[in-house]
Amino acid sequence: MIDLLLYVLYLIIGLLATGVVLLIHELGHYIAAKILGAEVEVFGIGIGPVIWRHWGKKTEFRLSLIPFGGYCRLGGSEDLTVALSNKSKKINTAEKGSFFAISPWRKFLIFLSGPLTNFLLAFFLLTLVSAIPVKRISHSLIVAPISDYKSLYDIDIKQEAINKGDIILSSGNRNFVDWEDFSSWLSSHKGEDIELNIIRDNKEMTVTVSPTLLDTGYSYGIANLEEPVIGRSEDERIEVGDTLIEANGHKIEWTYDLYLLDSDSYNLVFEGENGRKEVKIDGTSFPFAWKTDYRVSPDSPTPFTTAFNKTIDLSKRTAAAIIKLLSFNFKEALEVISGPFTSAKNIGRISTLAFSESSRSGIRTFLYLLSIISISISIGNLIPVPTFDGGQMIITVAEMIVNRPLKPNTYLFLHISGMVIAWTLIIAMNAWGIVETLFL
Repeated sequence: MIDLLLYVLYLIIGLLATGVVLLIHELGHYIAAKILGAEVEVFGIGIGPVIWRHWGKKTEFRLSLIPFGGYCRLGGSEDLTVALSNKSKKINTAEKGSFFAISPWRKFLIFLSGPLTNFLLAFFLLTLVSAIPVKRISHSLIVAPISDYKSLYDIDIKQEAINKGDIILSSGNRNFVDWEDFSSWLSSHKGEDIELNIIRDNKEMTVTVSPTLLDTGYSYGIANLEEPVIGRSEDERIEVGDTLIEANGHKIEWTYDLYLLDSDSYNLVFEGENGRKEVKIDGTSFPFAWKTDYRVSPDSPTPFTTAFNKTIDLSKRTAAAIIKLLSFNFKEALEVISGPFTSAKNIGRISTLAFSESSRSGIRTFLYLLSIISISISIGNLIPVPTFDGGQMIITVAEMIVNRPLKPNTYLFLHISGMVIAWTLIIAMNAWGIVETLFL
């Protein structure tokens, strides 16, 4: 029973969040239509029975029982109805502000405005995510070449510019806060040599590091060194704050030095507040964890750049998944995107867990998940199928090429067929997710 209640709670939270993103999509269409000369007959919030309505000068505003998303009905529906009833070969635009009376390029911009609004919304949300400070793990900038520990990394990369114990300071005008800051910055460089300002033997100097091309991409062959200080212990003989200085007769300067040893038991020597002590450990697992430092900071000192790069990356991944979806490769497609109900449930569940950790973590997680939904709606609506914005944009381009509008019957046929294809995809996505969960 509790699991069912949690499922419903997560689903409601996720559906409300998704509904807000869908509503903003429709607001994009609404604003563009008003600017470009097409009237909006109805702007609705939610689905189901209408519980409140208000007539503006030219638009009826509706609020429905289920507050999920919204819709924007453009002017001209009466023109289409009359043309279909009279079996006309064209739509006569008797209505003022009719959608069918404006030029194709204006129609194109109205359809584009929805996906574009969602793209900009995702960028805005990801900017907030990048700017909100959160508590994060922080390691010092003491480094070594990976070649000093090649047995641990299982790769042999020569990085002669770095010595064990070097401290990285900056690169040009870019000062680094910690290893996490540096490694994130380093991952954005692909293939070029980089100058680093470092401290070596108490002297500041500049070195140039060159990358090595591997099967998985470029690597600069730099490892982070961590001091062997105990942060958590399950053995009463080992206290928090103790420093490991020797193992099996070998000097331990960094945590990696312990992992280089291959033994079924370990004679460890610690130094702490109560002096030096020896501890014997049988087995290959250690009953302690190293000390971890934390800092409160945003994701990046340049949130706009970070947000833009993330928005583009999410867009590319979503587009690739949708291409797989349209080719009925559901298994690979659903690794990136999911059906509406599965997606809503995950938003509610993950956000709730993040809020239980901290408010900042919860807000960042919630905004990030909303940005993913917004990108999915943006790219998904560009599918070249009628009833989606992408299909309608293709129709308007065709109208510009042939220099005449669609016939009423053709317009209705494309709209209905598009609805059938859209619901087929949605049902297939959710059905495949159930089959995969239960049987695969």
